[in-house]
Amino acid sequence: MVALPGLAQAQDEIVVTAQFREQNLQETPLAITAVTGEDLTQRGITDTQDLAKIAPSVNFRSTGPYGGKTMGAYIRGVGANDYNFNIEPGVAFYIDDVYLGPSFGLLLKLIDLERAEILRGPQGTLNGKNAIGGAVKLISAKPQGDNSGYLSAETGSRNLLRFKGAFDVGLAEDLAMRVSAFSESQDGVVQLLDFGCVNPDLVGDTSAPHTVRDEQPAQSCKRGTLGNSRVNGARIQFRWTPSDNFEANLSGNYIDDNSGGAADVLLFVDPSGYSGYEEPSMPGVPFFETVYGVPYDERFLPPDNYSSYATFEDPYYGLDFSPQATMLTKDATLTMDWELSPTLNIQSISAWRSIAGTWSYDSDSSPLATDGVIDTQKHEQFSQELRINGAFMDDRLHWTLGGFYYDATQRDIGTIQAVPFNFAIQVDSYPEHENYAGFLHVEYDLTDALTLIGGIRRTSEDKVYRFIENDIPGTPSGVFPGGLDVPATTSYDRTDWRAGIQYQVNDDHMVYFNVSTGFRGGGFNPRPANLQSVTPFGPEEVTSYEAGVRSEFFDSRVRWNNTGYYAKYKGIQLNGRIDSIVAGEAFPVSVVTNAAEARIWGIESEFEADVNQSVFLYGSVSYTDFQYQDLGPAAAFAATNGPTLDSTQAYTPEWQFNLGFNATLPFFTEYGSLYLNGDYAFQSEQYPDTRNLEELKIDSYGVANLRLTFVDNDEDWEFSVIGYNITDEKYFYRKNYVSGNWQIKGVPAPGAEWGISLKRNF
Repeated sequence: MVALPGLAQAQDEIVVTAQFREQNLQETPLAITAVTGEDLTQRGITDTQDLAKIAPSVNFRSTGPYGGKTMGAYIRGVGANDYNFNIEPGVAFYIDDVYLGPSFGLLLKLIDLERAEILRGPQGTLNGKNAIGGAVKLISAKPQGDNSGYLSAETGSRNLLRFKGAFDVGLAEDLAMRVSAFSESQDGVVQLLDFGCVNPDLVGDTSAPHTVRDEQPAQSCKRGTLGNSRVNGARIQFRWTPSDNFEANLSGNYIDDNSGGAADVLLFVDPSGYSGYEEPSMPGVPFFETVYGVPYDERFLPPDNYSSYATFEDPYYGLDFSPQATMLTKDATLTMDWELSPTLNIQSISAWRSIAGTWSYDSDSSPLATDGVIDTQKHEQFSQELRINGAFMDDRLHWTLGGFYYDATQRDIGTIQAVPFNFAIQVDSYPEHENYAGFLHVEYDLTDALTLIGGIRRTSEDKVYRFIENDIPGTPSGVFPGGLDVPATTSYDRTDWRAGIQYQVNDDHMVYFNVSTGFRGGGFNPRPANLQSVTPFGPEEVTSYEAGVRSEFFDSRVRWNNTGYYAKYKGIQLNGRIDSIVAGEAFPVSVVTNAAEARIWGIESEFEADVNQSVFLYGSVSYTDFQYQDLGPAAAFAATNGPTLDSTQAYTPEWQFNLGFNATLPFFTEYGSLYLNGDYAFQSEQYPDTRNLEELKIDSYGVANLRLTFVDNDEDWEFSVIGYNITDEKYFYRKNYVSGNWQIKGVPAPGAEWGISLKRNF
């Protein structure tokens, strides 16, 4: 059945490789969710952000305009959401077992996947590089050489055009090739409006040098959109099997993302924060009224949460940032597997990856210029992993011995301007990151039902940092007289471990208990304002206690998996502000430090039910309780933006659940099969900041989708009608203060949308 393989999924064995070898999901003693590529398509999951819908205790979301193609990722209350290369992600992402380095670049379109796996909890001894919160593994569809493939096209809301295709061909008896490609274009969620055109009575003094009145013919007040998508990509894979005991897979990816600036809107303005600023060249003269003819105030709040008056310009200095969130990704991977004997296997994974992108940010969302940013980030990495898998003692002892190496060179070049603050600087930083690790994983079957599990990893990390800041020539900015050029280095070692026990009660029920550790690497304060704030911070760490029950009922037609966990979270890396001297004056400087401890506990439940030949149900629910227990140095941040003992972790809702169904409808059976798919995902209220400010709170929300698909009898053609967010739920991905806490910006999620797709299989 092409369109709806999920109907029989509860009866089929799901195979995962989370412990370095193929295992039945129900017999794997980890908190893991696995979904096939076809199921991802049926659920409308097209990028990495959407993956949060398939598993409990998981929250992925774009950082919006604050980092371009950066994605904040949290699992069980542990994660990170910073684009800066000095801040490591808290959730590790992999494509075909290759670690994807920084958070910048993790917001990716999904291409031709066999399946996706989400592992929850620390993965300190598994999955390539250390991971403190969890790991996401994307597994590409491998070449089969069977001359199969597909082409699909989708159109829909906001002028959506999405094309996907793959072709699998045998080049020789032992050589297969698979080529995949996609292209997507769509207008943005937020409309860019000309302020003077929409509000001709609010333009103020039109004789000001940079008046905000409409200078264009008033045929339309619309000037474009924010959040538009323009992405093209392709992958080519070769699979060589010259013998029964050797296989090599070579792949290359190319993705060119030329999307416009990410969508955000202005939600709040405090005019008193800007009323005292003077024209830099004319002391005593108010800045905004003199330069623009109007003050910066509530008049620039848009008419709704899907509109903005942003111009991405600084007319005072003649800067034009242009709305953009681009990224060019190139990578190559070579994986080789040798089966030296039925009980001994060697695997090598060699990979190179390069990403480069530019993003811009208009803080004021108006034709005025309070402050703005344009930033270009470049990252290049090489990684090598070697695994030796073996089995001894009549297949009772399974073990993996391995090594991992990762080397990344990076550059971050930015321009930051804030004219009323006499602040206009250029930033240039060169972070380098090197990681060495050796690991051992062991599973010993004490009896046919009882298995002991152990693992250990030793990691060494070296980080080099050079940070350069200068005032922009020709501006009155005097933040860095003489400039700032600071080199720094840091190194640390870490040992992580795992101990567990697994008991197979019978063919249908398994229980397990694990204790495991993980860490997130340290680094350097990513936004120093002077020499004194170029400071290192150390790794943060988690020790997790986890128990699980994996069950099947009614001849494996129902699966019900339950997990409970308790974690100690120490040395938490928190961002705060301290008073320091910048350009001879007291200034609140941003710093990152290991500042607090917390405990986290939660429960997770997942189920699948093959109700009958026509109906399949699935769902999950999770509860997460995050509690700071000791603020440590973070107590000094409480007066600004730090947490209190009553705060919870950012982007960590207490409750999450999703519920879905796949149904075969009894219509048009003489021509083919008609399927209806639906899903609903809910998150309770959450905060985007560690302080948990009420004005930034993201209210609880739920999103429902429907998909109606017809497949002809030969399974050659599929036609789908899709409804996204069919209840038109209004919510924000994130909110945050900007410009000295005098503005609040929000990133709105799309409302109700539709799509129509056609797919040809061959």
